[in-house]
Amino acid sequence: MRQTYSIIFVLLGLVTACTPQTMPDDIRPTQIISGNETAVSATHTPIFPTTAATAPPTAISATAVPTETAVSPTATAPPDPAVLAETLKQIMAATLQTETGNDAPFAGFEGLTAVPLPLAQEPPLWLVHSVGFRPFEPLQNHFVAVFAYENENFREIGRAALENPDILFDNSVQSWEIDGRLWLEVNSGVGAHGNCLDVLRLDQTGLFDDIAYCHSTMAGSLTDLNQDGLPEIVLNNTNDYVFCYACAVQLPDYAVLTWNGTGWQPVSLVKLGGSTDMILQNNEAVALAEAGLWQEAGELVNGIESQDPAISWNRILINLWGEAHQTLIAQGVYPFLQLVFYGDYAHALVLMRVHSVDELFADAASNPMLVGTPAEGMPDLLAEWIVAAADNALR
Repeated sequence: MRQTYSIIFVLLGLVTACTPQTMPDDIRPTQIISGNETAVSATHTPIFPTTAATAPPTAISATAVPTETAVSPTATAPPDPAVLAETLKQIMAATLQTETGNDAPFAGFEGLTAVPLPLAQEPPLWLVHSVGFRPFEPLQNHFVAVFAYENENFREIGRAALENPDILFDNSVQSWEIDGRLWLEVNSGVGAHGNCLDVLRLDQTGLFDDIAYCHSTMAGSLTDLNQDGLPEIVLNNTNDYVFCYACAVQLPDYAVLTWNGTGWQPVSLVKLGGSTDMILQNNEAVALAEAGLWQEAGELVNGIESQDPAISWNRILINLWGEAHQTLIAQGVYPFLQLVFYGDYAHALVLMRVHSVDELFADAASNPMLVGTPAEGMPDLLAEWIVAAADNALR
């Protein structure tokens, strides 16, 4: 730690000549949704009638009535999934046309996708959702609906309108079975390059949008972080605008939620009470992570041999952040600042040592740490980020 602090003071010395403007937001990890992202609280969507739905009638040309012929009884073939999918799309299209008064083929949407859900239950469940760009004149939100197929008819169980997405694709919806419940993970596009995540919950009363979250890049996902067979929700809160979006220098940050049997519960770094070596090591690892010293935090927490749930979650979270930092360093866009964000000041200093003192203290137009990098033309902002990271590490 003493060597790390010495290196930090060296970096601080290089940026004190810069006149800082607005200090960047606190760079410590957060466990809440913040920043430029759009977070939408869970809302219950009214469920449409659950009466049996049938395909709209089709005109039939008159034909001669054939003479009845005795036919031996044969086994009924299972319904063709492709035929059922087309039938469900026709039903949904007709329903939308009636509800919206729009007689376009898909009531304003570019198309519909219908697929069976891979759940071993009776009656079997089917998914149908809109695809393509949503209509804007008038505005019509994308939707996801679940139907049950029984007695050769489709019955709507629930439908959720998605307020955020501009575009859905055929493969935008994935299904999960968690704690005996059906969950739908919806990844969609919004704006020029944004992404949205909706997590839908199906129960006996309908389909509900529990999580609605958007971000400038990948919004998040369902993934089994602790390998217990149940996925967690990982929301991406990464700062994609350290210099500018196209500059591709990022400061990783996430929010993690786990299912506790009744709802989604945030998971955060936790210090423990007690004085055993294991507890002291855990608490030091958490302190290092909170200081932005992710490399040291990872080395320490991964050396703790414990199955304690709190320590295990600390290990998972520290590795989640640490691996994200390592990926950005390896991409090589601007490794100097990415190393500072990772807390690896020793290697950040290595990148500086190839230059002379005169070069390092040269003006912005000729400084090798700036020219040809994403920080070119933004020396004050670079200085602010270095000061913010160093200040956090020295608290």
